[in-house]
Amino acid sequence: MKNAVILVAALLMLSGCSVFSPVKSQTPTTYLINATPWPATHRTNKSANLLVNQPDGIALYNSTGIAYTSQPYQIGYFVKSTWAEQPTQMLQPMIIQTLRRTHYFNLVGNSASLSQYNYVLYTHLLLLQEDFSRTPHLLHFVLRAEVVNASTNEILASKDLSADEFIARNDTYTGVIATNRAAARIMNQLAAFAVKTVQNAN
Repeated sequence: MKNAVILVAALLMLSGCSVFSPVKSQTPTTYLINATPWPATHRTNKSANLLVNQPDGIALYNSTGIAYTSQPYQIGYFVKSTWAEQPTQMLQPMIIQTLRRTHYFNLVGNSASLSQYNYVLYTHLLLLQEDFSRTPHLLHFVLRAEVVNASTNEILASKDLSADEFIARNDTYTGVIATNRAAARIMNQLAAFAVKTVQNAN
């Protein structure tokens, strides 16, 4: 019996295995949403400072999980892939950069960089998921935008912006590429909406 125990111990040492070795875990691959397009440019409105409020979203997107659906009424999240940050956190710098590129607003920023402003842009993420329940597969992206007069708190305009993009293959990275394409389209729509709303208000 003693010899058998010694033999088992020796085999474990030779094989490099140990019953006390930690379980190896795979770190999820992280992805970004950071597509920032070049929207149409306009003559600068020196009186228009725009505050871009931190976007919010429905509870489904208050995490770094990459959402998908494979059948009606069902939502899942990829196990081996996640967003680098919550989608709403990645949207704010994209929105600010896109609106600055219109050259219409005198200043565009968030609450940390802008102390005086005439208008506030609120955005709400309504839908961001890969849809495998149909062929071809689609990425659905819907963002609600609202421009408010900062001095009166009057809602000047509200609009749901949407973009669908084909997902060429059934893998996470292809879905991320589709997400960024859709995000770029949404940013262009948002820029046009914000500029038109402020123009109509002046």
